[in-house]
Amino acid sequence: MKRILFTALFLLAFLSSPLSAEETTRKILIVTGGHGFDEQEFYEMFDAMPGVTYDRAELPKDQNLLAPGLETKYDAVVSYDLNNFPLTEVQRVNFEQLLQNGMPLIVFHHSLAGYQNWPTYRDIAGGAFLFAETEVDGKTCPASTYQYDVEMKIAIADKNHPITQGMEDFEIRDEIFKNVYIHPGVHVLLTTDHPDATREVAWVHRYGNSPVFTLMLGHDKHAFADENLRKLLRQGIAWGIAEKEKIDKISAQNPCFRVFRKAMLEYVSTHGDKFIGSVRGIEDEKYDVEIVSLAKDRNIIGYWDINTREKTITRQHGFQDERSGEMWTATFHYDVDESDCSVSIISGEQTKDWWGEN
Repeated sequence: MKRILFTALFLLAFLSSPLSAEETTRKILIVTGGHGFDEQEFYEMFDAMPGVTYDRAELPKDQNLLAPGLETKYDAVVSYDLNNFPLTEVQRVNFEQLLQNGMPLIVFHHSLAGYQNWPTYRDIAGGAFLFAETEVDGKTCPASTYQYDVEMKIAIADKNHPITQGMEDFEIRDEIFKNVYIHPGVHVLLTTDHPDATREVAWVHRYGNSPVFTLMLGHDKHAFADENLRKLLRQGIAWGIAEKEKIDKISAQNPCFRVFRKAMLEYVSTHGDKFIGSVRGIEDEKYDVEIVSLAKDRNIIGYWDINTREKTITRQHGFQDERSGEMWTATFHYDVDESDCSVSIISGEQTKDWWGEN
């Protein structure tokens, strides 16, 4: 049995269980709270969505649902809340780790204005409606504004994307937002030329392992009845689920990865107050691991490339806990032969082993 030794200062990683490729009915969690809406027409929109069932959650009372493990019960989360209720550090970490687990997230309309006191949410949503003038990345951004019942033209910025497939430019009566902060690097799907609105209307990006679709449209029953909005929402949910399944399928192709994932899930739980991490399938038997500090900067402070086919680990970088100054000593290694896989993690004087058959 050939041993590959990987020595780093600290390692933790996180990945979700794959979704079944044979499922035809998808189950989503719709999260509301913090803002009134036309409930009957809103849920009728989802009732009419073929192949989708849903449960409801309301914030703040259901905040603790947004945590690792939710991805085993639901295929995607549709966030239609405006959550500015106080969050504990545990709730923040759990939400981030759920996304590192790969849970698809749809940030719908006023959810873009949520979590004003949690800057990381701007990175999660790929933008933010700002209640007040705010400094972001060293730049001063003005407060955002809104107007109800505005007729506006929507242009399809990318007609080749799965979310906009089969769509043409359209007009809609809806609420508009102006001076919305847009995160650099998002892939814009919809735009408008209305002078009182932010140009970007919808976009996609990835936060950790989570595919995120953000859609500003969708204020009231008039918008909910619009077939273009319904199609965007339906295809946005389908896109998020498909993106997650791509990564899960790649990861599942390596039978040793089942043990690898279990080790990382258990290991991260012992240090989750300091860091979060992700392991992502890049292609057959190749994986990318990132370690992110839970300090304010959320910097990527550790990264590794692992190739289990060639039994190599490259692009290694370990780190020191910047907040406490503590030097984490850890050794991670795994053994692979034709019949089994084993993983050991050594941190300080503690050692834990995992093993399983291929």
